[in-house]
Amino acid sequence: MFLGPLACAASGGVHSPLVICAEKDCGPACVPDINNDGAVRYEDLVLVLSAWGSCTNCSEDIDGSGVVDYPDLLQILATWGPCQ
Repeated sequence: MFLGPLACAASGGVHSPLVICAEKDCGPACVPDINNDGAVRYEDLVLVLSAWGSCTNCSEDIDGSGVVDYPDLLQILATWGPCQ
């Protein structure tokens, strides 16, 4: 079973203490892979930085807060590398 640095939605996302949980409990193991290339890399980082600010239903808003901001950037950095 994959255990990774992904915050469960029920835990309050990244605004509360990060919860490490099983993939089946949290959803996809690689949500921050915005361009769906199988890894969280520079391209995903650039997408988050270029979308910084308010957005509605954009994939760069990883935590679903309606704003691309610091918590989304932290998710990119926390899951950097190949998706598992």
